[in-house]
Parts: sequence; C-alpha cells; structure tokens
Amino acid sequence: MTGVYAFTFDTLDADATLHGRMFAPGAGVDEDPVTGTASGAVGAYLREVGAFGGGAQSAGESSGERGDPRDGDLPAELTLEQGHFVDRPGRVRVRARSEPVEVGGRAVTALDGSVAVPPSDDDEIIEV
Repeated sequence: MTGVYAFTFDTLDADATLHGRMFAPGAGVDEDPVTGTASGAVGAYLREVGAFGGGAQSAGESSGERGDPRDGDLPAELTLEQGHFVDRPGRVRVRARSEPVEVGGRAVTALDGSVAVPPSDDDEIIEV
C-alpha cells in the first residue's frame, strides 16, 4: 500500500462537507496538502454506500444518471477541505451524482523548476 486517505464529516469550516488527510509515506509523501484524486474517489464511495440517505447499490446496478434514487440526499456538489495541518489549506469540489465523477478547484504553483538528465553513459552511475 502506498498511502491512505482518511476523511471525516467533522469539518473545520462550516461550509465544507468533509475534511480529509492524505498520508503516503510509501511514495515519499508524509502528508499531501490537497488530493483531488482521493477526493473524487471518496465522492464515488459515499454515493455507492448511500452515505447521504440513499440505499447502497446491489451488485450489477448502475448509478450513472442524475436523480438516481440511490443518491438519497447526496449534495449536487461536495466540498472537501484538506491541508490545514501542513499549513497549506485547500478545497476540492466533487460532483459525484453521475459518471464520471467530476473533480475541480483552484490551484497555485507551489514549486517551479526543471530537471536536467545528463546523457546516459553505460559505465557511469548517476547519484541523486
């Protein structure tokens, strides 16, 4: 396992739906400040298990259309907050009522640079 995304409905900001934290030490990331991929997966998971009042899906059922009864009270858009404990708070918006799940938000550049790879010589070892 590379990492784990923990989430709770207990949020810091009243207008957020969930608070999440992404830990991936297996990938060299102690804590990722904001994780769109994991947020989208959580949105789909919450839809599938009926976390907002809808019933969980039976095997072979599809919830691909808006207004599906399994959505229950699933909000049209979830707001996931993350990054507060690494001093880089952010938000991810997730629309999970239909397929594909839509993930969005705003971003800022945290690091800008380039990597130069020297020409390959079979008898040299590149150390980083």
